[in-house]
Amino acid sequence: MNSKKSILLLFVAASSLAASAQSLCLSQGEVTVVHSSANTGNMVFGSNSLTIEGKQYTLDNGTTLEVTKNGIDDNTVNIAYNGTAAKVTVAGNIARYLTVNASAANVSILASADLQQPVAYNLSGTSTNGSFYMDGKYAATLNLNNLSLTNADSAAINIQDGKHITIVMNGNNSLADGTGKLNNACLYVNGHTTFKGTGSLTVLGNTKHGITGDEHMVIEDGTINITSLGDGLHVSEYFKQTGGNLTIKSTSDGIDVGFKGVNKGTKDTYAQNGFAFFEGGTINITSTGDATKGIKADSTIVVSGANITVNNSGNAIFDTTDNDISSSAALKTGGQLTVTSGSLSLTSTGAGGKGINAKGDISIEGGEVYVITTGSVWTYGNDDTKPHGTKTDGNIYLKGGKIFVAASANSGAAFKTDFVFSISGGTIMGIGGKGSKPTANTQTYNTYSGVNVKASQALTYNGVSFTIPSIYNNSSAKVLVSGGK
Repeated sequence: MNSKKSILLLFVAASSLAASAQSLCLSQGEVTVVHSSANTGNMVFGSNSLTIEGKQYTLDNGTTLEVTKNGIDDNTVNIAYNGTAAKVTVAGNIARYLTVNASAANVSILASADLQQPVAYNLSGTSTNGSFYMDGKYAATLNLNNLSLTNADSAAINIQDGKHITIVMNGNNSLADGTGKLNNACLYVNGHTTFKGTGSLTVLGNTKHGITGDEHMVIEDGTINITSLGDGLHVSEYFKQTGGNLTIKSTSDGIDVGFKGVNKGTKDTYAQNGFAFFEGGTINITSTGDATKGIKADSTIVVSGANITVNNSGNAIFDTTDNDISSSAALKTGGQLTVTSGSLSLTSTGAGGKGINAKGDISIEGGEVYVITTGSVWTYGNDDTKPHGTKTDGNIYLKGGKIFVAASANSGAAFKTDFVFSISGGTIMGIGGKGSKPTANTQTYNTYSGVNVKASQALTYNGVSFTIPSIYNNSSAKVLVSGGK
């Protein structure tokens, strides 16, 4: 931009801005910064530079200035994708803290550590070859406004900011990555993540995971649909769902919640590390890979209001790293499982697959729990793993709720533990190829052998009645019932 001409244009623009009390838009390439007259104050002119609200611009032939009635909210960045391009509009009050680059439809924003206020990033439009990258040191909100974004080379959205990131779904949104790349997930967040909104988000993880959160993740509402080659949700620290609808189809784990801070065999010792809390909403998971888990948490799983359906079809494998058999499961917990309300419907059809597989105690106190396994025994050399319905290395406490477990006729037990198996409440029916007998009880139970259990038919014993699932048959079942009226 010619020096004399630039000064004249800037003088005219400044005069017009003051007179109209509107906004000054300064554009360079696909990035526009909007300075409102209320915030602009004194502008500092140089031979080829201009400073507004602490932001210094180097002026060149690609710089345009416009006074307009259109403004933008403070602390806001708008990114509008359109095919192979993206237009970025930045609020002037935060421009000096942001380094913004828009190359074709790939947008990256770096926020300096001096930015000590939350920023709202509004993403909209469509691109089949675009991406969004953001890094910073303060909390931020991503508003997804009918966004359709595919990045063939890496993650569609990559948030390296380690603080709290709120993702708001407005309208119908979709994200996808390419195949055979190195990115960890289609949507990656380094910090704490909260999903909310009245809209939907569809995620296609073609390389690995669908969504990865390196710290805790919460789903409050909205609809999330994930199809992934790796885990659907891969979360560190803890996971919580209080509402909304989550659907996952994965060839690996559906939801995988890992310990945060694992280092040389140790983990950070703080409450809720590796926990999964299901407090509300609806979850529907299909996982198909061998040795996969529909829901997996390194520590405790608590179900207290959600409605969960899991179908797992993976077979067991021999894990050469651990030198042991690793079986699939609809639900796997490295700690305890506690169910107080809500519903669990868990199905495992693979060889050696478990419905529930726990390291710690299983306590069912309320709600509805339905577990079905139909696979065969999986054998490796002289070792094998059986398709048990509910298995734990700890104790089993049945205290309340409706509990139906149908374990495979191929040596599956409805309830398998080498320790305490206690019944003190609930309406219970356990069916299996092997029998299950409580070690302690304050509620009466009865057992039966040689029962012909047929698919889709009602089975009633001692006032306890359940309809047998359409995929389950057992011509010589062992049956446990308790809690009939």
